[in-house]
Amino acid sequence: MAFRDESGPKGFDVDLVELIAEALGVRAEIVDTPVAAMRGGFPADADLAAGALTAGMAPGLASSAYGETSPVIVWGPSTRGTDLRALRGRRVAAALGSPGERLARQAGAALVGTYLPEQSLTAVAQGRADAAIVEAPEALDFAAGDPASGAASGARLRTTPAGGPAVPLVLVVRPGADDLAAYVSAVIQDLRAQGGLDQLRRRWHL
Repeated sequence: MAFRDESGPKGFDVDLVELIAEALGVRAEIVDTPVAAMRGGFPADADLAAGALTAGMAPGLASSAYGETSPVIVWGPSTRGTDLRALRGRRVAAALGSPGERLARQAGAALVGTYLPEQSLTAVAQGRADAAIVEAPEALDFAAGDPASGAASGARLRTTPAGGPAVPLVLVVRPGADDLAAYVSAVIQDLRAQGGLDQLRRRWHL
């Protein structure tokens, strides 16, 4: 959904934000911000938050949904289990402030808190965690050893659904910017109607 390589930020969400900025007639400036850093408030001097967010993960005004996601469990090579019940007492990595953190705590796991999903996945691949809970696109790319995710060792890992319904993915606009939130939603709806969202999904293999 979003990552950074030697040429800069890349991914579905990055392309989506740039299309919205183009529609607004402005240039997007991407600033890496962990979800956990937004617990205390919307990032200063920012207008829009993106990055596989669901409503409530960041303070502000949620846009129309542009997709959906569901969390999955990524199991370490020697960790047995198929669902959340097998995580009790185990070391489970999850990004702070993410649905994965909530699920790990509910399962009675020993939380290994991280700031980014890729850090959670790396913790499993390196044996510092028994499992991780992340969103499906990130997990599947990592487990397949996708070079873009830096996951050469991910092929030894397996994934299973974490349970629960899929939830909508949204962009979050800074509090009080109702006009901007409405415009962002209108652009998303227009992209959906014209096939732009489908084109982005094909580009990023989602």
